Amino acid sequence: MILTAGAAWAALIGHDLAAHNVPLGPLGVSVTAVLLTAVHFAERFRRSQTYTFRCPTPACTVSISATNTNLDELARLQKLAISHDQHGTAATR
Repeated sequence: MILTAGAAWAALIGHDLAAHNVPLGPLGVSVTAVLLTAVHFAERFRRSQTYTFRCPTPACTVSISATNTNLDELARLQKLAISHDQHGTAATR
């Protein structure tokens, strides 16, 4: 949705600038800037939907990330990440 709106806005700006005889260089830079801004916002939105849980044990490097996950699954993953006994050295014995 964000990319579609950005592409439409870039096309509109490109059309308007071309109608006013703006040279191709500045026109291309303007359209590219609008498209890159849309890509940036789409990526930020996607990252805002990602959750990361880390083990609180100081030496443990376990990290669990989830994207587009329901609340029940997020709770399960958080519990798994926090419980060092389930993923740490004790879990492999």
